[in-house]
Order: sequence, then C-alpha cells, then structure tokens
Amino acid sequence: MTLGEFSALACALCWSIAVVLFRKAGDAMHPVALNFYKSIVGLLFIIPTVFFVEGAFFIPIEGRSFWILMVSGFLGIGVADAMVLKSLSLVGATRWAIIECLYSPIIIVLSILFLGESLTLWQLIGALLVLLSVALVTGRQAGERSRRELLFGYFMGVMGLLTMAIGILVVKPLFDTVSLWWVIELRLFSGVIGAFVTCLLFKERKEFFRSLLHS
Repeated sequence: MTLGEFSALACALCWSIAVVLFRKAGDAMHPVALNFYKSIVGLLFIIPTVFFVEGAFFIPIEGRSFWILMVSGFLGIGVADAMVLKSLSLVGATRWAIIECLYSPIIIVLSILFLGESLTLWQLIGALLVLLSVALVTGRQAGERSRRELLFGYFMGVMGLLTMAIGILVVKPLFDTVSLWWVIELRLFSGVIGAFVTCLLFKERKEFFRSLLHS
C-alpha cells in the first residue's frame, strides 16, 4: 500500500468518525454555529502543527496564490461546511453517507471542465452507479422528517459538496509551489472568516455566539 492510498483510507475513517460526532453535536448546536466552532478549533490545532513541521507559523505567499487560497477556504470551509452540517442535521448520518458519494462524480466533472482531465469508462460507470444510489436513497422518506425537510437537506448537501469541490479544485495547481501545510493553515484561517460571516447572515446570530461560549 502506498502512502497516498493509506492517507486516503485514513482520511475516510477519520471523516466517518467526524460525521457521527458532528451529527451528535448538531443536536445541541445550530449547524452554522457548529461550523464556526469546529473551524476555530481546527485553526488552533493546525497553527502549532505547522510551526512544528515547517519551523514557522507562516511564510509569505505570492499575491495571486494567497487570494486563491483565501477564496478557497472561505467557500470550501466557511460556506460549504455550513451547508454540509445543515444537510447532516436534516437527513441523518446514514443518508448523508450516501449523498456524500456524489463528491467523486462532482470532482470528476469539474476536473474535466476546468482542469482538462479525461474520464475513463470505468469512472463513468462508477459515477452513474453513485448517482443511481443517491436517487434511490433520496426517494425514501424517513418517518421523523417531512419530505420537504428531507428534500431541502438533500439540496443543501449537494450544494455543499459542489462548493467544497470548487474550493479544492482551485487550489490544486498550487500544490507544486506551496507547502501543503501552508495551504491547510491559510484555508482554515479564511474558513474561520467565512464561517463568521455566515453566522452574521442569520437573525439567530446572538444565540449562535452565545452557544459557543457555553459549548
């Protein structure tokens, strides 16, 4: 097993655990507030990690790359994660696991359109099977949620995954010139800003920030 394959499997395991924890935390905290909270926690942990690995908290990044990373984090973490957490709270962890499978087809399509990558026959078949599975699961209704709530949850999930994919693809060309750790740190920083701005858009923003103080 290569390092890349191991990292992919470890990432999937960590994310599955995180989804369950996010679902439980969503019972006591609004998804938008939860996104702001987890972004802050992530940033507080990544800063010392970057210093330990790179020997500095931050290094100057060329102007265009800097703004690409800022926009990527703002959309991909600050906005997309809020939509994902809202979807998770509405459809539940099991259905979300199926909806999340749309991430791969979305990445494939966007890579073809904007990065000039090609699609193999097996990738096409796999993408179609994913779409079929999502169509089947969204066609079934949970007793504890109305059909309208579920459809809204599915919509938020798909839009969140689309925004997340865009946020990832715009930084892909930078991986050859910018350290991965700097990419993570700067995206998390702008993600905190995006999550904060998202909180401000809601009338319940005072309750959001109050819940953070008591979390």
